[in-house]
Amino acid sequence: MAKYTIIEDEDLDQRLCCSMAAPAIPSGKKVRVVITCIMLDVPMAVEPTVYYEADRVHLIHSSKNHRGGTGHIYCRFFGEARAQIEERAQADIVEHDANVYDFHAMMRCILEILNEERKGTGGAMDVYVNISSGSTEYSAAAMLVCMQYRDLTAFTVRTDRYMLSAEDVNTLLYKDGRPVGFSASVEDPKMVVTFDPDKKDADLVACLGVLKDIKSRKREIYFMDVINELKIIGAWNYEPKKKRYKTDDLQNERMHLKRAYLEPMIKKGWVKENDLSRDRWDITPDGEAIIEVYHGLE
Repeated sequence: MAKYTIIEDEDLDQRLCCSMAAPAIPSGKKVRVVITCIMLDVPMAVEPTVYYEADRVHLIHSSKNHRGGTGHIYCRFFGEARAQIEERAQADIVEHDANVYDFHAMMRCILEILNEERKGTGGAMDVYVNISSGSTEYSAAAMLVCMQYRDLTAFTVRTDRYMLSAEDVNTLLYKDGRPVGFSASVEDPKMVVTFDPDKKDADLVACLGVLKDIKSRKREIYFMDVINELKIIGAWNYEPKKKRYKTDDLQNERMHLKRAYLEPMIKKGWVKENDLSRDRWDITPDGEAIIEVYHGLE
């Protein structure tokens, strides 16, 4: 039986924002999955779901994180999109309530969706990712994920007709006779740590997470601390040679940690050597962003 999580909002006239856990899919069938984000454009989410004859659609939206107490408005549009999909498509609907204005949060959300789908379908799936819908942060994250995973299909949806007429634009999007647009004012620019389009090495991401975890618990990080943690989580890829002394193995493991893990992470800009202490490493802002998005998904 499907599981539902209900979010109630008194301003929605008792309408509900709910999510449904993905049911098990019979083996031998390739599942059609659509990933989309819904803000205020209902057709952008509904029409692709119908067009691709999706078995399951993941609707990313936010019931929070909106300015001026407008969350209930966005939730109404989400509810309408869900209702139309239920009426016109045969797709199971899975809700993801996340911060659609946070690029890293959108990257993480999409990657988690893909992980769950791969587990549930055994990889027997066709995934269609809508890069036209939702927030700009979602669109950027969706495009980057599609570049990293070439088995995904990215698609765009162009508007055919607009709700605002030319007269409406002149009335609503102008101020004091001058064009303004939908934003009356904006915040200061906020820099975003981006990523290259290469798929991330799971062992390096795991090692980065180990470094952060140890730094949160201990003042000093030693080689063997990192190696032992990597062994525990199954991310240590060193194979000792036969007929070697234990002291040789320890030395070889230290060298392997540096060459196979630390040096590649330094080259990628994820960590840097500490300026004051030898054999100590500091996680860079790029490394922190990698942890935020990718750690735990290996």
